[in-house]
Amino acid sequence: MILEYAAPVHIHFAKKIKRKHGGIVVSEQETKKYKFVFKKRRLMDTFDSLPYGFIYLFTSLFIYLFIYLFIYLFIYLFIYLFIYFCINSGVLTH
Repeated sequence: MILEYAAPVHIHFAKKIKRKHGGIVVSEQETKKYKFVFKKRRLMDTFDSLPYGFIYLFTSLFIYLFIYLFIYLFIYLFIYLFIYFCINSGVLTH
């Protein structure tokens, strides 16, 4: 996060075309203020900026794969233990 706040730059437009109520087109003066805002973004080494909490696609695929495998193993273990206890308790006997 960039903590140094640079001074904003004021740009003056002498004749900015604007539309008023009722569709009237006029030319007016306008001054805009531009500044860097990195409060909710992080600056990378390549000077790209990404929002906080952004996960690269490659990393997120591993996270989803891990969650999928965890759920699969949990269901497999539940079914295995269910069958094991049913056989040992005499419910599934021939």
